[in-house]
Amino acid sequence: MTFRETSSSNSIGGLAWKSAELALAWRQMERIHATVFGTATERMLDLAEVRSGMHVLDVAAGVGGQTLLVAHRVGQQGQIGGGSVGEHARGRRRVAA
Repeated sequence: MTFRETSSSNSIGGLAWKSAELALAWRQMERIHATVFGTATERMLDLAEVRSGMHVLDVAAGVGGQTLLVAHRVGQQGQIGGGSVGEHARGRRRVAA
């Protein structure tokens, strides 16, 4: 059985969208993503010179991992907005925040 076969509009990989199990799986994947992509993401933000007080728009933010990193950099004096295509991505980003 494939991942696609276990997913629907109400679930993904056999886990209900609003389940505690999916939230736990998502958090575990975020840790893996941070480990794999963290250095490259930090370097990208360094090259973009993201700093305190800036206003940043994160286009194609996905679930928002890098958006949260930007928010830490711009601080309370700055603003960050993020957008993504899928409704499921927006819901998962809310869980992370």
